[in-house]
Amino acid sequence: MEERWMRQEIFAGIATGLALVPGLIVIPSILSRTGMDFAGAYTACVLTSIIGTLLLALAARIPMAAVPQVSVAGWLSYVVVISHGHSWQAVLGASFLAAVLCLLLTVVFREKDWRCFIPEHLGKVLPLGLGLMLVLIGLRQGHLLVPATTGFFSVGDLTDPVAYHSLMGILVTAALFVCRVPGAMLLGMLLVAAISLAEGFWVLPVAPFLQPELEKTAFQLDVAGALELPETVISLAILGLVLTQGISLGLGHSGDRKPAGLLFGTNVVGAFLGAFPLAPAPESAVGTGDGGRTGKTALAAAGVMGVLLFCEPFLAALASYGAITAPSLVISGCMLARHIEFIAGGETSRLLSACALCVLMPITQSVAVGLGMGVVLYVFLTLWEGQWKQLPTGIWIMAAMFLLLFLLEAF
Repeated sequence: MEERWMRQEIFAGIATGLALVPGLIVIPSILSRTGMDFAGAYTACVLTSIIGTLLLALAARIPMAAVPQVSVAGWLSYVVVISHGHSWQAVLGASFLAAVLCLLLTVVFREKDWRCFIPEHLGKVLPLGLGLMLVLIGLRQGHLLVPATTGFFSVGDLTDPVAYHSLMGILVTAALFVCRVPGAMLLGMLLVAAISLAEGFWVLPVAPFLQPELEKTAFQLDVAGALELPETVISLAILGLVLTQGISLGLGHSGDRKPAGLLFGTNVVGAFLGAFPLAPAPESAVGTGDGGRTGKTALAAAGVMGVLLFCEPFLAALASYGAITAPSLVISGCMLARHIEFIAGGETSRLLSACALCVLMPITQSVAVGLGMGVVLYVFLTLWEGQWKQLPTGIWIMAAMFLLLFLLEAF
């Protein structure tokens, strides 16, 4: 029994590590457009992710991986650097200052106060919003949903190899889950990878390995330049708090202060290496859906990333075919429904704010936007009802930070 449990944890960790592959490739690619060296950005991204995931595994003992978020990297690269003309070194400095600020907040707030930042009813529906977001990402990545001229999406064309391989992977993975086969996510990904490779839809690179290097990104942060970006520092701090607690709750964890402090400390180190901020990976749902329950799952995921540190060319080839990881995202998103709790009381303010979260999070593919609108709407409606005294201080602080974040993004 013990051996089977250990094997299940390892398989879950491997599946999580493989599900992270697209993000680990996309983020350095985005950062390279700011002038950062691709190899250095990739090494810094993966190395920092390994450190953060190991801390979650060994110190917090939870089955959760930590990686930079594509949405945050895209905003910093395209808006702050390319559009506004700031240097990527200054952005790294802003990341450092934001991480220090968040780390101080974990020290100042008590555990009880830390858990009051997100309304209880929104914490209950976060798994649904996060799950729908993962399902939508997986279906789009697998070409099963495509942009439509009218409406948001239309059904993909099954003559597209990516679409039919994705559908096959979803059906096979779901069948393996129904039969309670250990490592169902991993087996589904490996099956699609093998079939698509045999059919020639992606090829193994001639030189699949790359020596890690940090010479062009390590210790390049510009803290003095970051002082000219106060809005970026504040936005990063808010996003750090929101994503860390929000995704943790969405994955069925308690959103405690300790894991958050570990990640913020890692972000301080990551800024010196040349990495943008870490947050809990929504793809961790792949591992928990595959039976991962302890830090051993995160330990196995960190081991996979340790191997991936030397495999950038191979990863680029693997990530180029979206059907390989799309099934795991869809199934893991569905499996998050196990953590859903119903909203008690039936208050209109709770119902409307919960609906805002569940609708906006998958549509915008942003945890911050969905959760932020949910919190702000809940505070507004509660205030309008004259029940403002029942709101904890933490929720007022969170609502104010979200409003500030939305205003900074708007102007």
